Amino acid sequence: HTRRSVSGLLVAVAVFAAVLLPNWLWLRATNFLPFRYAQEVTRELPGTLAALQALADFSITQALRLLPFSIGLWLVLRPSGRVNADSAAARTFATLDFRDRLFVWTAAWTPIVLVMCIGLFTRTALQARWGANGFLLAGLFAMTVWRRPETPVLLRRCVQVVVIMQVLLCLGQTLGKTVLAERYSRRTRANFPGAELASQAHRTWAAHTDLPLRLVVSDIWLGGNIVANSPKRLAVLIDGHFFKSPWVNEAAVEQCGALILDDTTEDGAGHAEPRAALDALMQRARFRGEWVLPWARPPVEPGTPDRGVVRWGIILPSGSETCELH
Repeated sequence: HTRRSVSGLLVAVAVFAAVLLPNWLWLRATNFLPFRYAQEVTRELPGTLAALQALADFSITQALRLLPFSIGLWLVLRPSGRVNADSAAARTFATLDFRDRLFVWTAAWTPIVLVMCIGLFTRTALQARWGANGFLLAGLFAMTVWRRPETPVLLRRCVQVVVIMQVLLCLGQTLGKTVLAERYSRRTRANFPGAELASQAHRTWAAHTDLPLRLVVSDIWLGGNIVANSPKRLAVLIDGHFFKSPWVNEAAVEQCGALILDDTTEDGAGHAEPRAALDALMQRARFRGEWVLPWARPPVEPGTPDRGVVRWGIILPSGSETCELH
C-alpha cells in the first residue's frame, strides 16, 4: 500500500517480462511446438471411472518412486538416545514463519496436484514421467515439517544414509537391467541391441541405394540408438511428425530418402498405440520388410514372438535435388 511497494512490484513484473520474452518469441516462431507436442502425446480416457483408475495408477507409481526417500528420511529422523541427548545440548533455533511454511507447502505440492487435477478433470491418461517434477522440493518439505536442530550426529547420519541409499539404488538399477534381466530373460532398454539395430539399418539401406543414409523416421528410442551407433551424423523425423522435428524440412523425405522403422515388440521399447503419420510414410515406402533382433527371450506363449521385431520401409532419394536438412 505504499509507493515503494508498487515500484518494487512494477520492477518485478518488468524483469519477469524480460525473462519471458525470448521464450514467447521462440514459441511463436515454432508455432507453439511444446503445446502441440503435449496435445499429440495425450490420450483421452473413455469416462470418469477410467480417469480415476489412471489417477490411482499414477499415484501408486509416484509413491513407489518416493519410497527410497521415505525410507532414508525415517532412518535419519528415527528416535535415538544419542541424537536426543545431542539435540538437548544443541543451540536453540527459531521456528519458521507462517509465510515461509506456506511458501514451501505451496511450491512443493502445486506441481503434482496440478498434474493430477488436469488428468482427472480432463480425463487424460497420466504418464508416469509427468510426476517427476513433483519431487524437487521433497527434502525441503520434509525438513520444514519435521524440523530438527542441525547437530553433528544428525548431519553425520544424514550423510551416511544418503551414500548408502545412492549406492543401493545404483546397484539395483544396474543389476536389475543387466545381469538379472539376462538371467530371467527380461527385455529392457539396457540390454536392447542398439548396435545390431544400427548395423541392420545401414546394411539394408546400402542394399537398395548407393546414396548415404541421412534420414531415419522412427520413435525417439529406435532413432536414438541408430544415431548413437552410426559413424556419420543422421537426422531423425520423430514419429513422422515435422512439428516434433523442426530440424527436418518437409521436402527432405523426397530429397534425402528415408528409412522408416516401427518397433512391433509388445513387451519391449516399442509403442503401444499406432502412429498415423509414421504409418502413412510406411505406406509410401518402395521396399518393406522386418528385422528380428537378438533381444532377450522372455517365456514364449503361443502366438507371440520370441524376439524383438522391427518392421522397416525405405523411401528412395529422388536423386534430382540436393539433400537439405536443418
